[in-house]
Amino acid sequence: MEGAGITDERLSYAIQGQDMEIYREVQVAIRKTISSIDREGVVTDSRIDLGSLVHTMSGEQISMLTLCRRWFSQEFRTIDDPLELDFFHFLILDPLSLAFNHSCDPNCGFRNMRDLHAIQTIEAGKNLLLTIR
Repeated sequence: MEGAGITDERLSYAIQGQDMEIYREVQVAIRKTISSIDREGVVTDSRIDLGSLVHTMSGEQISMLTLCRRWFSQEFRTIDDPLELDFFHFLILDPLSLAFNHSCDPNCGFRNMRDLHAIQTIEAGKNLLLTIR
């Protein structure tokens, strides 16, 4: 199963400073596949409950300077690559992270700069769709 990913969200993961958000421990099976929306997409093989961690975007973190150098040398694969983390840092997405499609009617949203969570219950076999940010 190419592009399969398992996410294991633990309580300690959500603790940042004194602010604490507690999430359930969940496992989500997702995979990259051919999509009717675009060339590629990501679907879930199991039901994902509202609020569950779906995926943590990953890849190579680069600086603004490296971004500019690569932009002018036309090294990017698509308009979606890279993902802006903040004004000075970007993420060159790995193939699974890059395969998520955007939608005006999304079922996943960013809780922070990298973590996608279900913004509604998502049934098995459904495309995982991001908010356009």
